[in-house]
Amino acid sequence: MMIKKTWLLAFVGFLLFVIGNIVITHEDFAPTFHSSIANLATLKTMARDSVPYQVARTNGKPSLIEFYADWCQTCQSLAVTLEQLQHKYGESINFTMLNIDDPQWHQQIQTYQVTGVPHLTFLRANQEVVETLIGKAPEVVIENILKEFK
Repeated sequence: MMIKKTWLLAFVGFLLFVIGNIVITHEDFAPTFHSSIANLATLKTMARDSVPYQVARTNGKPSLIEFYADWCQTCQSLAVTLEQLQHKYGESINFTMLNIDDPQWHQQIQTYQVTGVPHLTFLRANQEVVETLIGKAPEVVIENILKEFK
């Protein structure tokens, strides 16, 4: 009886090992995990390198302000798109990122009526709101709004 239990436990352990390896290395799962980490890294890099809010308000350029959160998967996936657009339009448009989990941005969250993330607010150089997008937005929609500033 003891030998049967030992073999049964060994077999179950082996199955869990095999299934775990399939899930981790299977092409449907591994790229998603990798891309999530890469997207989070891109989001953090963009936030670190973005135009500071006070500078964007005073430098005479139109702005795209993204309200985001590190934990937001949609924000993470959108980071790649915004990074590409920043490379294309960053000379003439401020790309500013405000983390909604940072209490210093509480007033801006209220001012721009942020109710969800990602929340993209497009401002003219005079700080007039042109457009607001909430949630996942296609690159073509974001780019068309940015083109209005050129």
